[in-house]
Amino acid sequence: MIGAFISGLSAAYLPADMVEKYVGGDSIMSIVFAALIGVPLYLRIEMAIPLLNVLIVKGMGMGPAMALIIGGTGASLPEIALVSSVLKPKAVVAFVGIILTTAIIGGLLFQYVL
Repeated sequence: MIGAFISGLSAAYLPADMVEKYVGGDSIMSIVFAALIGVPLYLRIEMAIPLLNVLIVKGMGMGPAMALIIGGTGASLPEIALVSSVLKPKAVVAFVGIILTTAIIGGLLFQYVL
């Protein structure tokens, strides 16, 4: 329900040229940008699929879409806060770095290999 609501807001208010500018096409920077946006988001799969559908229709590339979904479902601000309550700061940085790296590599593989 929340995913449909957010997708509706995105469809209505997010300009297509903005989507194309930052996460459109097949550039490496658009994949990195999508991964950087995805990591702090609290993105559950129920919300991600309708949201990505709207973003892809508005011009988001498939590689950036994959990077956003990997980054967003792999880590979020609540998860980082939880992990930081039980792990040392270096381990938290490593956790976020691994998720971010995985999102970027996944987006690159999806964009250029698959």
